Amino acid sequence: MVKVQFNAWEFDMPERWEECSLEQIAKLSPLIHWKVEDITETEQEYAVFILLGCSPQFWNELTLEVQQYQALVKIARFAFEQKIVERPFAEFKHQGITYYVFEESFANSDAVDVAWANMQYLAFANPDEPNLDALDELLATLCRPARNDLHEFQQSKDWDGDIREPYNGQRVKARAKEFKSLDIGIKIALLQYFESQNTLFLESYANMMGDDGRAPRYENGMGWVTMLMSVAEKGTFGNFEAVCHQNVHLVWTKCLDDTLEAKEQERLMEAQRLKS
Repeated sequence: MVKVQFNAWEFDMPERWEECSLEQIAKLSPLIHWKVEDITETEQEYAVFILLGCSPQFWNELTLEVQQYQALVKIARFAFEQKIVERPFAEFKHQGITYYVFEESFANSDAVDVAWANMQYLAFANPDEPNLDALDELLATLCRPARNDLHEFQQSKDWDGDIREPYNGQRVKARAKEFKSLDIGIKIALLQYFESQNTLFLESYANMMGDDGRAPRYENGMGWVTMLMSVAEKGTFGNFEAVCHQNVHLVWTKCLDDTLEAKEQERLMEAQRLKS
């Protein structure tokens, strides 16, 4: 935060997304540009006004020297140039319901959360036929209300730190329809947050992915589900439903270990073949 003072008035002006309030993020995230040269003077002034948090009357009556205004614009540039990569807010309200946002690195997310979110993301980001409704389902998958039995759950042996109600496909689809009216700025912020965390997640388990250059077997992302089915067949975590509700990192670490073990066995067999 930067303290900005105009005579007797003092304001705390954020210097990065992590210092912004939910309201500031919702208003400014639609202004993020891919090219800095596309930023207009009107957008710059709007960003400074929102980040200062002053009243419209104060802003309209404020007189700034050129150097003062340029200094404020320089502080506000992050709102145009930087993507939202850390959790922008822990929760948000929509239609009277509080929704809790997934933690960074999917730390509190189950395997089914990440799998279904990725399937929806593929549908949303499809370059040939994007499904815009899929974004709402992605957000409804990862941002859920607190579970009804939260107090009892926190006292039980199954407490895993996640206060959100368990994933339920029918509830997700119903809430996705309600999310159609969710503020576009909140959607953009959560989408960028998901993209950054998902990229880090996939990079962490890159050795699980094929490196033979072949196209994926399932273009619609069904490979995420079939992988969970394969894990269930081995019985390490139980049946398919049990695997789905296991922490995503436990499941993916097991898959990574199996993949590396299989590659090592292939290497040893190839070495043996060359010797014979």
